[in-house]
Amino acid sequence: MEFPPNISKCPENYETIYDEYGEFSLHIYDIRGNLVKKLKTGRGSPGSYKLAWNSKDESGKKVTSGVYICQLKTSQKVHNSRMLLLK
Repeated sequence: MEFPPNISKCPENYETIYDEYGEFSLHIYDIRGNLVKKLKTGRGSPGSYKLAWNSKDESGKKVTSGVYICQLKTSQKVHNSRMLLLK
């Protein structure tokens, strides 16, 4: 799995390489660990995927500037990447 650099300006689009078959989820959390947005949940196969986050939460409201965690969770591993959202 690959992600953007450890901390960077929050990208609008993510490209990740998924290296296994099975269930996965890609979610955004705030720095306190609260779920902000479910970007993708489902079944995947190895390959490159592009996903977008429009800086809105689950209710459709724009979030504030700050540090967010992008978490890719599979049956085998969990990968967290910190992002800095600047407005």
